Amino acid sequence: ATGMVILGADKHIRYVNPQYERQLGYSSSELIGQLPDRGLDSPDLYADLWQALEAGRKWSGRLSSRRRDGSVLHEQTTIAPICDATGGILGYVATLLDVSHLHAVEKRLQYLGAAIDSADECIQILGMDNTVIYVNPAYERQHGVRLADIVGAKPPTMMSAPEPNSDELRAMIVAVSRGESWRGTLKCTSSRGEPLTEDVSVSPIRDNKGMVTAYLIVKRDISEKLEMEQQLLRGQKLEAVGQLAAGIAHEINTPTQYVGDNIRFLKDSFREIVALIQRLNQLQGTATDGRIAATELARVLQDTDTDYLLTEVPTAIDQSIDGVDRVSRIVRAMKDFSHPATERTPLDINRAIASTATVASNEWKYIAELQTDFDMDLPAVPVMPGDFNQVILNMIVNAAHAIGEVVGDGGNGRGTITLATRRVQDQAEIRISDTGCGMTPETAARIFDPFFTTKAVGKGTGQGLAMAHNVVVLRHGGTITVESTPGAGTSFIIRLPLEVPDAGAAPSNSDSEAA
Repeated sequence: ATGMVILGADKHIRYVNPQYERQLGYSSSELIGQLPDRGLDSPDLYADLWQALEAGRKWSGRLSSRRRDGSVLHEQTTIAPICDATGGILGYVATLLDVSHLHAVEKRLQYLGAAIDSADECIQILGMDNTVIYVNPAYERQHGVRLADIVGAKPPTMMSAPEPNSDELRAMIVAVSRGESWRGTLKCTSSRGEPLTEDVSVSPIRDNKGMVTAYLIVKRDISEKLEMEQQLLRGQKLEAVGQLAAGIAHEINTPTQYVGDNIRFLKDSFREIVALIQRLNQLQGTATDGRIAATELARVLQDTDTDYLLTEVPTAIDQSIDGVDRVSRIVRAMKDFSHPATERTPLDINRAIASTATVASNEWKYIAELQTDFDMDLPAVPVMPGDFNQVILNMIVNAAHAIGEVVGDGGNGRGTITLATRRVQDQAEIRISDTGCGMTPETAARIFDPFFTTKAVGKGTGQGLAMAHNVVVLRHGGTITVESTPGAGTSFIIRLPLEVPDAGAAPSNSDSEAA
């Protein structure tokens, strides 16, 4: 299994065995009398080899040759001088073991090692007893530790998990204890006490029998990314409110105008009532024997037109109350839409969707009818209210724009936007449907891509649906899909878990420590 070559004192080949012929692809007749071809080795390596041999010493190392087919043969080589009784060198004998496969594996390991060392992600390998086997340089930099100081020891507190992340931490522990991979977002603290939010994936490492022997943890600090996303969401919300401001002002202005008109009417009417009371007081002062003449009383009442006041004053009061209620609903909707909470809190999504529709009413009221089909038994859903409201707003505005493509300004009839909720097993489903222009399958496949938009230049940034996908899928662990037919409308289906992922039964201590 080992190639053998004998060289003369002049370094020319005198003999090769059949194995070496097979390794190199040349016959012995083609090799004998030739100098060994070492063109693939560095000159320094070749010089060191012959310096050792000419000094009468054996040399061992790895050499490379070119096979007949052009491929490279890597050989673990040992060469020794053949000496006569006086120490004179008669030639050299070499044994050459083909290690090309081993060389390829070593190169792959070198590249893998270089990739791990160069990665921006923190990579950590923990043993079954939760001791550190390996951390890469990125982990050392981010957590302020050195591998030499922590290898073989349990790491410092890797994850601090206050609510709501404790649920995700428990879910991770259970998944890993079952031999499953897990990925999610966790709050953690570096050894320097710095708070971090990390995208974490944990995978079991198995031996050739399928037994878990260690855990691979890959972590990326996404604190800055999340902050940038929050800034983008806040900016997008401000932009949306700015775009809707004129419509909201119009919605508030209409009831405000007739409330003002009614109040002015009531003011004038009150002056007439005051004048009536004064006339009646005068008549009472001139009454004979406490009696007022019927003709006088009738004339006073007729001059004041009391029948008109009795009819119109209650109507003005009712209209004013209705106007104030309409303004209150709009303001309350704006307050609900602008909910400041950034952590998951239980939310009545039926009310949230209705409030958002009210905020966006000026976008759809002239071109579409709004229909709701809410499941009134749907429990509160744990969401980030501000982000959720922004997603629903984007969907309603997009639906209005799609209908506008069909009906124009409403002169060609009105479309329909349907907002529906229901429970589907352990998820809440929100369906936003429109009777707009619809989409081709090619367009529908790309709508969640960043910066992709079907709207005219200046009317869309291509970020609304991309951010909606990010909020629903990454922040809430839900799903968002689309059903659309060109010319027949579109439905977006959002599903959100009714509970933050729960770990269920607590795992054993060993599992918890290992995770």
